[in-house]
Amino acid sequence: MIVCICNNISAARIRAEAENGCCSLADLKISLGVATNCGTCSEFAEKIIFEALHEHQQAPMYERVGR
Repeated sequence: MIVCICNNISAARIRAEAENGCCSLADLKISLGVATNCGTCSEFAEKIIFEALHEHQQAPMYERVGR
Protein backbone atom coordinates (compact mmCIF):
# COMPACT_ATOMS: atom_id res chain seq x y z
CA MET A 1 0.00 0.00 0.00
CA ILE A 2 1.34 3.43 -0.93
CA VAL A 3 1.48 5.74 2.08
CA CYS A 4 3.24 8.79 0.64
CA ILE A 5 1.80 9.42 -2.81
CA CYS A 6 4.07 12.39 -3.52
CA ASN A 7 7.21 10.27 -3.14
CA ASN A 8 5.71 6.84 -3.93
CA ILE A 9 6.64 5.37 -0.53
CA SER A 10 4.94 2.16 0.52
CA ALA A 11 4.10 0.85 3.98
CA ALA A 12 6.57 -1.99 3.33
CA ARG A 13 9.41 0.50 2.78
CA ILE A 14 8.50 2.29 6.01
CA ARG A 15 8.53 -1.02 7.89
CA ALA A 16 11.90 -1.90 6.36
CA GLU A 17 13.28 1.45 7.53
CA ALA A 18 12.05 0.68 11.05
CA GLU A 19 13.96 -2.61 10.94
CA ASN A 20 17.05 -0.68 9.85
CA GLY A 21 16.93 1.73 12.79
CA CYS A 22 14.49 4.44 11.74
CA CYS A 23 12.37 5.25 14.77
CA SER A 24 10.40 8.43 14.07
CA LEU A 25 8.66 10.48 11.42
CA ALA A 26 11.66 12.81 11.43
CA ASP A 27 13.89 9.85 10.57
CA LEU A 28 11.53 8.83 7.75
CA LYS A 29 11.62 12.35 6.35
CA ILE A 30 15.41 12.17 6.16
CA SER A 31 15.76 8.61 4.89
CA LEU A 32 12.81 8.34 2.49
CA GLY A 33 11.40 11.83 2.05
CA VAL A 34 8.07 10.84 3.62
CA ALA A 35 5.80 13.83 4.37
CA THR A 36 8.19 16.34 2.81
CA ASN A 37 5.84 17.59 0.10
CA CYS A 38 2.15 17.94 0.96
CA GLY A 39 2.39 16.26 4.39
CA THR A 40 -0.97 14.49 4.11
CA CYS A 41 0.67 11.14 4.86
CA SER A 42 2.45 12.19 8.06
CA GLU A 43 -0.08 10.74 10.55
CA PHE A 44 -0.41 7.46 8.68
CA ALA A 45 3.37 7.11 8.21
CA GLU A 46 3.91 7.80 11.90
CA LYS A 47 1.33 5.15 12.80
CA ILE A 48 3.03 2.58 10.56
CA ILE A 49 6.48 3.17 11.98
CA PHE A 50 5.13 3.06 15.54
CA GLU A 51 3.41 -0.26 14.86
CA ALA A 52 6.51 -1.66 13.15
CA LEU A 53 8.70 -0.68 16.09
CA HIS A 54 6.20 -2.17 18.53
CA GLU A 55 6.11 -5.46 16.60
CA HIS A 56 9.90 -5.47 16.47
CA GLN A 57 10.18 -5.00 20.23
CA GLN A 58 7.77 -7.86 20.85
CA ALA A 59 9.96 -10.31 18.93
CA PRO A 60 12.14 -12.66 20.98
CA MET A 61 15.75 -11.51 21.33
CA TYR A 62 17.13 -14.16 18.95
CA GLU A 63 14.84 -12.89 16.20
CA ARG A 64 15.88 -9.27 16.71
CA VAL A 65 19.57 -10.01 16.33
CA GLY A 66 19.01 -12.12 13.25
CA ARG A 67 19.72 -15.55 14.64
